[in-house]
Amino acid sequence: MKQKNGVIKRIGRVSIEHCRGYIRLRWTFEGKRKSLQVCPKDTVDGLQLATVKAKEIDSDLARYDLGLEGYDESLAKYSRRYQKTVEQNLSEADWNLKQIWERNKELKKDSISLSTQANSWKSVDKMLQMVDCNQSSASSLVDGLLKSYSPGGLKRPFDDIVAATNAWAKRNDIKNPWRDIKSLLPKSKKSSNRSKEAWPRDEINEIIQYFKITPKHSHYHPYVTFLAYTGCRPEEAIALTWDDIYWEEKYILIDKVYTHGQIKNETKTGKDRKIPINSQLHELLTKECPRVSFLLFPSMKGSYIDQKNFNTRHFKVVVNYLHENKSISKSMPTYNLRNSWITLMLKEGIDIASVAKLAGTSEKMVLEHYWGADDSIVIPEI
Repeated sequence: MKQKNGVIKRIGRVSIEHCRGYIRLRWTFEGKRKSLQVCPKDTVDGLQLATVKAKEIDSDLARYDLGLEGYDESLAKYSRRYQKTVEQNLSEADWNLKQIWERNKELKKDSISLSTQANSWKSVDKMLQMVDCNQSSASSLVDGLLKSYSPGGLKRPFDDIVAATNAWAKRNDIKNPWRDIKSLLPKSKKSSNRSKEAWPRDEINEIIQYFKITPKHSHYHPYVTFLAYTGCRPEEAIALTWDDIYWEEKYILIDKVYTHGQIKNETKTGKDRKIPINSQLHELLTKECPRVSFLLFPSMKGSYIDQKNFNTRHFKVVVNYLHENKSISKSMPTYNLRNSWITLMLKEGIDIASVAKLAGTSEKMVLEHYWGADDSIVIPEI
């Protein structure tokens, strides 16, 4: 560190400074100057520690501005003495589930979207308030929650709990007693009602056209058309950015998904794939998709599309209307556009192995879940 006094660097609204042989942090909160002495300037990794603290405070200030909890006006939270006291009082390896979850939120609050924190995290918070988190048995925890939740309602919160406890167990080099908590849920009978049905080409075009000409839904015309033209999973299309288009090579790279309010940098199968850009798709991308966001298909607010919300407020409304007016034969969810594309490709004579590869699935899955019957077929005379 070359400077004897003064600002070393800034992290957002927080300045890291030398002051009388120490490293301190300074910032403004509600018009008043605040400062926190971090460590002597000659401390090993002192600047690194100060940087970490500055990032934490700057993040908490941003959360405060949004009306969220996090910023500690007493500054005790940012004191090394406070942290050591907490660590001495209770070893992390002895924490109960509630404490592990709260620590997980603290560690990930800057990397997880605020919408996920407000929705998915809130669901886990509510769930943990209903049980005794001091119980070490995963089975007793499940038994307690099943009094208020269905097995299906616990699956998503349990994903978050497993992720949090796995990280906790790894930090402490111990076995995670909650790792297999989802396997303790009662086995639900597999539904055989998953629809393999598909719309024929003319009905798909009816859906696309209605989205295009109806102001209330026209924003999502490119998104719906892309799903119909490619057979892409909705969560894959929602995650696409303009950088995923390789114009010279004429393909779109599918290597991530947007699900449960988060981007996951891998597909459902864990394998990347390329969607060839034909003339129809090229016209859609160049003429129908305005560059108003880094996303290829943003929501009306410019962020990631909430698929559940879209299906309820837009797609379901459109297909129900068209079905009631006999413009299409069936009213089905957005996902059936994928079934329809796969079925159309097979009817066009493309071999099943190629269709499965383009759709990012297996031949077995194509046969069992996607290849829809043709209700309009005419039985040939013998």
